[in-house]
Amino acid sequence: MIKSYDAAPGLRSAYVFVLTLAVIAALSLILAGAWFVQRSLNQNILDLIEVSELEQDLRSASSAAIYMLLTEPIEGNELHVGGVLNPDILTGGILTEGDRVSLRGAPYRVQINGRNVIVRIIAAPGLLPLDPSRPQFVRAVLQHLGENAPNASMLLARFLDYTDADNDRRINGAEDRDYPEGYSIANKPLQFASEVCSVLSWQETEFCADPRVLDLVFSADIGGPASPALMPDYILTYLRGNEGLRTPTTAFSRDRPILSYGDLSLPDWDALVSTESSGYVTADTRYIILAHDQEARLIFAQRVDLSPGSIRQPFERGFHHVIGGSWLSDELAIEGDITSIAQFPGALPTTD
Repeated sequence: MIKSYDAAPGLRSAYVFVLTLAVIAALSLILAGAWFVQRSLNQNILDLIEVSELEQDLRSASSAAIYMLLTEPIEGNELHVGGVLNPDILTGGILTEGDRVSLRGAPYRVQINGRNVIVRIIAAPGLLPLDPSRPQFVRAVLQHLGENAPNASMLLARFLDYTDADNDRRINGAEDRDYPEGYSIANKPLQFASEVCSVLSWQETEFCADPRVLDLVFSADIGGPASPALMPDYILTYLRGNEGLRTPTTAFSRDRPILSYGDLSLPDWDALVSTESSGYVTADTRYIILAHDQEARLIFAQRVDLSPGSIRQPFERGFHHVIGGSWLSDELAIEGDITSIAQFPGALPTTD
């Protein structure tokens, strides 16, 4: 008869103790991992809520700016909040000036839900015209922003082929048959500037790294006025690049009148736009409205075309989107004390 012997009681206890420690350690690792995942998930949810709340506040600030544009008089390059227009159609002008608000992108502060939001209004004639009726101007801008002459001519030819109504291909241009399968040519004018990134070869340029930014720099309005007097400072910085203007420069200041592109150190551009569209023109009914936080981490941009005489539809929205990026943040962020920025008059009640 064969007898079986149990392990020594002390050895068995030690074995059970080691297994218990291993189980505890494993459970601790699982619980720690679960806690870390839960904490990360909670933080992500909080971040999403914060971004959502910020975006809603930016939209509210933008709506306040639209309301002011619809209800307050405009003269030259300024909105006069609380101003009074002269009812005499022959003399016109402003009887009472009110609080002036720049239409070339100067920052104003609005407080919404305890948060300081920056609002900027930009008259569309201050944007660069991406207009097929001004092909030489488009080529000049492309070259100024770094494209060599042959490449600028090729991009221009494909832009013109994309926007005209015929199927005749220009030299170095591109018609429908030249586009990849699944893509088609518009054969009509652009609806907004970012659509140019649908043009063959344009999507490969640095302009289209984020096509939405193009809507803040270029206007696609056919034959619309272009005014250097209304050009925002961030576009001037964009034209200058990191090393200054790529053309001969002269000093200029916003403190003196700007009547031409020459006043902005771009003298060659004056000859490339029609006489009625160059020099000082007043704002019309097309505006870009930007709303962002102090660091410009998140920017709500929208284009509106006003029709103040229409009660049913007082404005049309050309586009609206949320954008960001280092260039916009560098140009639009507010340094230092945000309360030093002038309040947007009459837009919303403030608590500071």
